[in-house]
Amino acid sequence: MTDLTKLSDEELLLCTTFPELLGGLAHEVAQPLNAISLTCEVFSIKVQRLGLNEADAKFFQDKLSNIRNQVKRASDTVNGVRRYTSWPKDSSKSDLESSFNRISSLLRQQFISRGIELNVVTRGTFQPLDLDPILLDLTVAQCLVFSRHRVESLESLHKEEGVSYSKGVEVLLHSASGENSMFIKWNLGTVVRNDGEQDVPTSSIVGLEASKTLLGRFGGNLEIHPEHISLNFR
Repeated sequence: MTDLTKLSDEELLLCTTFPELLGGLAHEVAQPLNAISLTCEVFSIKVQRLGLNEADAKFFQDKLSNIRNQVKRASDTVNGVRRYTSWPKDSSKSDLESSFNRISSLLRQQFISRGIELNVVTRGTFQPLDLDPILLDLTVAQCLVFSRHRVESLESLHKEEGVSYSKGVEVLLHSASGENSMFIKWNLGTVVRNDGEQDVPTSSIVGLEASKTLLGRFGGNLEIHPEHISLNFR
């Protein structure tokens, strides 16, 4: 966004405070994670020195290992969030596959908690794009969030009609002949809205339209359809 005069006061406030709040949240979460990790190491040493029988020692070490794995998962998520707290101009290069993997790791739990199956297929070798990595990440995030909202709206529609609906999102990442693309498709189901509209939050639609406009400046093309989203770079 280059012309700040087009933003409302509310939008300006959000743009200036959101990174600060996000950075503060990441810091507050990181501190207890570090304490938990340190405590696990202390307990592990203590268990070794207690001289427990093999079964009991293995039981406690397994529990500590599970805690470490969850701490690492949470720490990786916090580090991923920190990437977007200062909004610097990133001079490095990023490819579509790396961007998707980075963003999907942050959003995957939102799909799992809603019972939405997220299947990903990758084909080809992806080359760096001449596009700011953060802008690419945010676009990929918008696409995934929209697909999640779309599946949720379709599930609600089918429930109203008493019809079963399979919640699934399929992603195809493809690179060939100088073209990099991401194709996201969801199960359209059997029940159709009479008005043909997509019952998703306005913010999700606005975010996609903003991404579409911005990507057009960098040789990218974003197409939005009732049953899929396609993102292409040549």
